[in-house]
Amino acid sequence: MGRGRGGRARAPSLGQAPAPDQTAAASARQAAAAAAPPPAAPPPASGTVFAVDAVMTGGASSSPPPRRGVAAAAAQATRGSSAPDAALHGSAADSFSRAGQTALVTGAASGIGQSIALGLAQCGANVALVDRNEQGLAETAALIVPTGKKTIEIVVDVTSAVSIDAAVARAQAELPGPLTLAVNCAGIANGCAAESLDESVWDDTMNINLKGVWLSCLAEGRAMIAHNQGGSIVNIASISGTLVNRGLLQTHYNTSKAGVIHLSKSLAMEWVKHGIRVNSISPGYTATPMAMRADMKEQRAMFEEQVPMERMASPDEMVGPAVFLLSRAASYVTGHDLVVDGGASVW
Repeated sequence: MGRGRGGRARAPSLGQAPAPDQTAAASARQAAAAAAPPPAAPPPASGTVFAVDAVMTGGASSSPPPRRGVAAAAAQATRGSSAPDAALHGSAADSFSRAGQTALVTGAASGIGQSIALGLAQCGANVALVDRNEQGLAETAALIVPTGKKTIEIVVDVTSAVSIDAAVARAQAELPGPLTLAVNCAGIANGCAAESLDESVWDDTMNINLKGVWLSCLAEGRAMIAHNQGGSIVNIASISGTLVNRGLLQTHYNTSKAGVIHLSKSLAMEWVKHGIRVNSISPGYTATPMAMRADMKEQRAMFEEQVPMERMASPDEMVGPAVFLLSRAASYVTGHDLVVDGGASVW
């Protein structure tokens, strides 16, 4: 090897043969490498007890284990394939079935909650219908009758821990199987400029939209933890929880829905070790009874103008996203806010 300017060694140019001493040194290095034993595999990460392939197939595997804590691994091993989200072999269509599962839906008397309750029954679940509107609950139950699935109607104040705890207990006592599915949809909406908002309106909005979801999640989550079969919870938030709607004066509502989104993410982190997934759905402008009031006519026209799809959603269009998040098809989805808004949030 020659030297360039400054005395530095210069590599041989392409096609230039190496010097004899270089060839001998390289041969010695190759021989030494061939004779050396292979390096030992690194020890598994602390607390890991099984490998990825074993989780998916139920068999032994030599694949590197995932990073999981001992408690999470033990919970998964205990639940086995009986968990609602277990990775079972079968058709893609089968993964959306909720046959034999017990579900609870708050806000089930009308709108999005009513549509999701009916959709879950159509997918095979027995459903506890929860709302403070007794007449609306009866109407939802009547819609479910043709599916042949069992329902119970429970009049509940979601701002009362005692009331929602009792509803969950009834659902598990009167419907087949433990509670494994829950949708928290109870909520209110109204508009007012922030500087004119009465404190009582702020409190009511926070109590129903945020505290009510929190108390419902606690009752549902505790039941799922106790029966140790996992489960899935979906909380209905809003695009107003992540963006400020043009022309709508609703600081209190927006704040409550932002809280629902972050509550869902936080519970997803805390309860993943119990096999419980928690997600939220953020609907865009949706033609619920609240939005279809006569005094909302001008606002509905504004909503349709602001959405790329140039229309409001039907409550039925929230059923597919909810069923997906509650199904085995979403077994690897938790802590996610699924936006269903016709493209409203893209501009």
